[in-house]
Order: sequence, then C-alpha cells, then structure tokens
Amino acid sequence: MKRILKRVKFSRKDYIKVVFKGWAILLIISYLFFNNIFLSICFSPYIIYYIKKSWNIYEQKQKEQFKIQFFEGMEIVASYIKTGMSTRKSFIQALEDIKLLYGINSKIYKEMDYINTSIELDISIEEAINNLARKMCIKEISEFAGLFEVSIRRDGNVVKVIENMCAYIKDELEMNRQVRIAINGVLSEISIMKMMPLGILAYLRVCSSEYMECVYKDAKGLIIMTIVLIVYIVVLYVIDKMKQKVLVWESV
Repeated sequence: MKRILKRVKFSRKDYIKVVFKGWAILLIISYLFFNNIFLSICFSPYIIYYIKKSWNIYEQKQKEQFKIQFFEGMEIVASYIKTGMSTRKSFIQALEDIKLLYGINSKIYKEMDYINTSIELDISIEEAINNLARKMCIKEISEFAGLFEVSIRRDGNVVKVIENMCAYIKDELEMNRQVRIAINGVLSEISIMKMMPLGILAYLRVCSSEYMECVYKDAKGLIIMTIVLIVYIVVLYVIDKMKQKVLVWESV
C-alpha cells in the first residue's frame, strides 16, 4: 500500500474514497448474494485488487495528462527558438509560461524545472529529456527524446522536430477522442449490464423476500449463489480487461 501511495501520489482523500468504495461493493455483494454483511471480511483481499486497479487507472490518467502538457510545453519552447533565442534560453523562458499555465505545483512545471536545473549542472538538454523519458515511461516522450537528441547532435532543425512530434500527438489524441465517442454508447450499455444482476437481486429482496429467504437458508441455494457470484466476477474481470484495451484512461 505504501508503494502505491508513494508512486501514484494518491491524496489522503482519494485513498480513503477508493477504500470506502471497495468496502461498499463488498458489503452490497455480501448482503445481496448471502444475506450476511459480515462475509465481506472473507472477501477483503478484493480491496487490494480494487486499490491496484484504481492505481493503474489513476497512473494512466496522470501519464496522459502529463504527455499533453509536455508537448504543449515543447510548442512553447519551439516558439521561442523561432524568435532566434537559443535552445537553452528557450527552455528557461518556457518555464515561466508553464508556471502561468499550470502553476508551480504541477508535475509538468516540476519536471521542466528539473530539466533546466540539469542544464545548469552542465547536463545536455537531450540527456535531460532522455532522463525524463525514462522516468515517466511514456512512449511518445521517449520517441521525442531520441529525435531531439539526433537533431541536436547533427545540427538539425530542432523546431521542425518539435512541431512534427506535437502534430503527431495532437492527431493521436484526436483519434483517441473519436474512438471514445464511437464506442461511448456501447460502453454505457455494458456499464448498465454490469449492474443488472445486482439490481435483479435487490428487486427480488424487496418484492419476493420470502422466496429469497428460502434461498439463503438452504445449503443448495447458497451453493448456487456462490456459483453465480463466481461467474459474475469472471464476467466483470473480462469486461474490465476489454475496456482497458479500448480506452486510453478512465476516471477513478
């Protein structure tokens, strides 16, 4: 858990929110499937899975946000280079613009400030960007770092490299947006279908309570409910895996 908090940097509020949602799910499932909320304790390992799942979603979201901000920052750098400013001074000047856009507490400001600090310590710009690419593990930034390094060492057109890469990222983001719009209806239907088994059980609890009581008291009924729960969990797991492959990121 400490590793998750340190790496993802969940705020205390977000962490409590995720744990609370996880326990709420366990309580609802325990009550609807077995009529015993105390069984949620037996299912408590699910909390670890739920936190890790939320961690992965949150981390992916942060990476996507950082990627957008990074290339917006590079566009600012390119605009200063076009005015005749050196690449080194352009990075320094761009930091002030990034400060105004995102604030000093933003991830992009801290990383750009780190790049400038590295430059002051006689570390080359291309090496500083390469270090950032390795740290963030973002494919597009790694590709940009390689192109930028080649351009600098061969006295190439740095502005052209930045502009081409920024255009590529914009096209990729637009394509992802179009994909999300195209499948949004299907995903909404899937989300509703995921909740249908719980809704049906809740309806039976209210409208056919006597029938359900017989199910909970009979050993055969409990076995059937256990099998249904296992199948339900497997289906949810498959659906989540499919959604992760299709969507770039989801909210926690």
